[in-house]
Amino acid sequence: MRLFVFAVAMFCGTSSHADESPVIPPDEYVFCTVCHGVQLKGNPLIAAPRISRMETWYVERQLHAFKKGWRGRHERDLNGMEMRPMA
Repeated sequence: MRLFVFAVAMFCGTSSHADESPVIPPDEYVFCTVCHGVQLKGNPLIAAPRISRMETWYVERQLHAFKKGWRGRHERDLNGMEMRPMA
């Protein structure tokens, strides 16, 4: 979980200029970028939220809730069910 939070913090300061190439994260963080994007800006097509500007405490709390099963168990929470094994 700390690695994920580090990844979020690492991408918070990245620039979004069109002429710059995207920052490619280390192998440990590539898994998160599959849904949330290389710069963790999210993907509305699959309801993956932008996490690059979320507070660290919030991201940690949500990941903990997914790991403990407090999130992602309800039958109508399809996005949560997808995220739960990723946490």
